[in-house]
Amino acid sequence: MDRLRLRLSEKPLEVGESGLISVTASFGFAAMDRDSSLEELIERADKSLYKAKSEGRDRVCYWDHKAGIAVAVA
Repeated sequence: MDRLRLRLSEKPLEVGESGLISVTASFGFAAMDRDSSLEELIERADKSLYKAKSEGRDRVCYWDHKAGIAVAVA
C-alpha cells in the first residue's frame, strides 16, 4: 500500500489545459481473523483510514489486532 501511495504522489495528474495537480492518498486496512465478522473488519479498516487522514493525510495505517488500535505505516 505504501508503494502505491508513493507512486501516486510522484506523478502529477494532467488536468486539461490548466496544468498539473498533485495527487495524494491515504489508506486504511485491516486483516480478517477467524473470530471477526465482516462488519468488524470493515469497522477496523475504517478506523485505520480515519487515523491515516487525521495524521496529516498521505498516510497508510493498519489495524493492529493485538493492540486493538490503528497504527501508522507511513
